[in-house]
Amino acid sequence: MYTVCKENMKYLIPAIEQLNNLGIPQIDFARVALKGGAGDMERIEPKEYRHLLNDVYHLEKRLGKDSISVGKKDPLWKLLYYEKGELAEKDISDIRKNKKIISGCPCGFTSLTVLQDGRLDICSRFDSTIALLPENDIFKEYNEHFKLKKIRNPLMIEGCAICKLKYLCRGCPA
Repeated sequence: MYTVCKENMKYLIPAIEQLNNLGIPQIDFARVALKGGAGDMERIEPKEYRHLLNDVYHLEKRLGKDSISVGKKDPLWKLLYYEKGELAEKDISDIRKNKKIISGCPCGFTSLTVLQDGRLDICSRFDSTIALLPENDIFKEYNEHFKLKKIRNPLMIEGCAICKLKYLCRGCPA
């Protein structure tokens, strides 16, 4: 796992190339969460991160199928694939018809963050505390907290309501 920050993003492509040359089968990377000890780090701007995803995309194409596999954990990969024409319009239409989230940010669905002081956050990438543990019941918070209910609805995420990819991507509330 490679945690990408503004300071080290320029080394990601060389790192992937070196790992590939060593025969390492897989790598994944994600943006650093600018909280805690990383709170004073410089933020990667959206256009910079999109450029990085594009560079990784082209590197994978250049290296070929029998090379290192790069994990696609970040939901923003779906947007890049859409831009590249690699998502069929029929598939996108079917997803919209079903109104079922099939991919994207796991925030509020399959992930919560428990911090060392007991704060229960919706996501590690932004201030999103919903309860304190062990004073509160984690299952009750997961099932009933209004912030979680809101974030599970792609129509409630700013910018997502009008996007045709909302059920595929879900954007990033951070």
